Amino acid sequence: QMGCPVEIHIRDDQIWLSARACFSRPGFIHALVAFSVSGIVINTLSTYMDYLVRLGGASQAYVGIVGGSFQLVIMLSSLIVGRQTDKTRAYYSVII
Repeated sequence: QMGCPVEIHIRDDQIWLSARACFSRPGFIHALVAFSVSGIVINTLSTYMDYLVRLGGASQAYVGIVGGSFQLVIMLSSLIVGRQTDKTRAYYSVII
């Protein structure tokens, strides 16, 4: 294998071609919007989680458990949804 050089040719417009291919798929724009909005909502909830949970008079330990559980559920659901999306390429229906 040492005597066989590997040649890789990367086009200048490869990123644009990939982006155009993604946006041409049915349902991709809807999924992109849904993903962006969900990211904003999740980040906002994560930011104010301490305040929201403490409104009921919860302890610091309870706030940590709720916050950690929230992040764990997000990670696990993103693995499941991501795998299903990669398998089916049905972006819109998987998001819904």
